[in-house]
Amino acid sequence: MLRASDSTGRAWLEKRPARGIWAGLYSLPVFESRTALLEALPSSCNALQDEAPFVHVLTHKDLHLHPVKVVCEGAHVLSDRGRWFDVQEWTELGLPAPVRKLLVAGG
Repeated sequence: MLRASDSTGRAWLEKRPARGIWAGLYSLPVFESRTALLEALPSSCNALQDEAPFVHVLTHKDLHLHPVKVVCEGAHVLSDRGRWFDVQEWTELGLPAPVRKLLVAGG
């Protein structure tokens, strides 16, 4: 999962599909592979930092999450499914527990 922030400290969040895990909640973007994550990043995003992988246990499955932190210069759009949120905005959103924890820990 991509923990992208911009130069003002805003976080990039995307609304999850209406069905599936974390349905309808806002979340950090999730990628199937590091290659897919790298291909999705614009050149304005740099200094990737791997964060500690962790397991989030749901009632019916374990999610193995590997956050990757990146800073993006400017307010470039990362996808058509999300936007930049400042801390006052994202604290009011419905977020999955592990995403909220990562955002709070990241400042």
